[in-house]
Amino acid sequence: MSAQTFPARRCGSCLLALLIVVTGTAGQAQMPATAAPAAPSAPAATSALDGLWIAVGGAFQDSHEEFGTRLTLTRFFEPGIVDGEYKTRGGPMLDVSAGLPLRRWGLRVEGGGSIFTKAHHGVIRGSIPHPLYFGQPRQSELEIGGLAHRELALRAELAWTRALWSNWEVSVSAGPAAIRVQQRLVGEVDTVETSYPFDAVNLVAATVDEAGWGIGGTGAVGVTWFVSGRLALGVTGRFTRATVGLERIKLSVGGPSAIVGVRFLLH
Repeated sequence: MSAQTFPARRCGSCLLALLIVVTGTAGQAQMPATAAPAAPSAPAATSALDGLWIAVGGAFQDSHEEFGTRLTLTRFFEPGIVDGEYKTRGGPMLDVSAGLPLRRWGLRVEGGGSIFTKAHHGVIRGSIPHPLYFGQPRQSELEIGGLAHRELALRAELAWTRALWSNWEVSVSAGPAAIRVQQRLVGEVDTVETSYPFDAVNLVAATVDEAGWGIGGTGAVGVTWFVSGRLALGVTGRFTRATVGLERIKLSVGGPSAIVGVRFLLH
């Protein structure tokens, strides 16, 4: 082997190695980069009912109102008096409401109504003139049941809401309220005499229904749990009060109530 042949072979080997290195580097540069696996996204939080909604709920109204009436009648040329005593008590109530967010400062407008019906008892006590003795009235008493009492309350409110967690909300609302009351009372009283010496007398009563409207106010605090974007459950404490004047009496109606209901998104 000559001295010229060995350098030539050595130079060719170097060129071949350089070509392999260059070709491998170019192949790596053309390979697409493998993307890193994406981290699993967190589940989306349940959102509030962002739109027009309606709610229906059952409630209990704690109502304790006492009122009275007075009737006069003339017997044997002497005036007599019959006083009526009535007491209303609490009971179940149906409540319906609707609302629309204002999309600013957490405010929304709301409107609603409720119906409360409860029958109660009343007592009339009479001081009836004696047919034989002037100025010596006889005392008589009569208990009357089935005196219906009904309240229809309508309200308009401005509510402020604030999110507690991802699917909980607290709200405070207030506004005017109008209440229509229908009350059954003793309207007329008559007497039935006993036999001689007429020391006892019986009362006979006829009832009458009176109705009227009164203007007052209402306020509420509620907590809502959003089951989904279109369904929510809530608990509300409410106080409503109004004064209603009827033909014979004036009533202070309404009172505190606790409401449990379900809310649906309409649009």
